[in-house]
Amino acid sequence: MNDYDHSISTTYTKIEPTKSWSITYGKGSAAGYLSKDSVTIGGLTAQNQIFAEATSWSDLLISCYEPMSGILGFAMKAASEDGSSTLIESLHDQKQITSKLFSVALKGDNGKSKLIIGEPDETYYKNEIVWGDVIQPTSTGMWFTQLTGILTTEENSLSEDDGFNW
Repeated sequence: MNDYDHSISTTYTKIEPTKSWSITYGKGSAAGYLSKDSVTIGGLTAQNQIFAEATSWSDLLISCYEPMSGILGFAMKAASEDGSSTLIESLHDQKQITSKLFSVALKGDNGKSKLIIGEPDETYYKNEIVWGDVIQPTSTGMWFTQLTGILTTEENSLSEDDGFNW
């Protein structure tokens, strides 16, 4: 994993007093402290963004073979232990994007996935988007919704009679 090095950033600000954090993903874990810096993703920059700077992580943090430089969460503000704004909220508040939306195109362009920040890109979907309610957004801060079925091509892939385990 590539390291973020705040000592070479001209926009880094140390948060006082230091606020430590730790998280576990599956079998891996990471820890560090909160930092504030400009965060740029896809040409969009959120200034004074509070984020969890990792100072240590286990080898099992993410079990993938793709190069990476960190983890970027897209939960809602309610999931933040310190109440800081999410990257999407900061980009919206700083007029970098016009809506607090994001979407993911999985394995779309030449077998690569793509993160789309802001309004959905019509080149990545057909027909109309069906919007669903988010369940418990203010208590969990996570993106939960309820599915009543999944349709693939012309076949119903999920029925009430079929069990499904994650």
